[in-house]
Amino acid sequence: MDAAEDLIKFTEYTFRAYQTAEIHRIIASQLERVEQGEVDRLMLHVPPRHGKSELASRRFPAYYLGKHPERQFISASAGVTLAEDFGRDVRNIKAGPQYACLFDTRLAEDSQARGRWNTSQAAHTSRLVSARKSWAAGHERA
Repeated sequence: MDAAEDLIKFTEYTFRAYQTAEIHRIIASQLERVEQGEVDRLMLHVPPRHGKSELASRRFPAYYLGKHPERQFISASAGVTLAEDFGRDVRNIKAGPQYACLFDTRLAEDSQARGRWNTSQAAHTSRLVSARKSWAAGHERA
């Protein structure tokens, strides 16, 4: 199914009311470069209310872990509540029926907290960890 191979199609499939605009295609193409290993660091400089959170913080982690269940994903945000909200949203996407049609990855029965949860795939564990980190705290150490 195309939704398992394309982030925009995945987003449209798992979020029926989603309305794709050109800026979303640009963001998704950069996120897909991360997924494919072409880019190991990505900063999205896009104004507020342009869809960064939906694509980068909700749909992309679910999509990425569906394609790479043996890997880990860390989600960081400026505030604990926002990070946990994103973690909950990703967890709920992965638990949904549309996701089950696309990927074999399932949530681990014993680890489903909104801010920290695991998936079970063979002998591997994937995690989404919500973290709060300020810019200054990240640059204090030399």
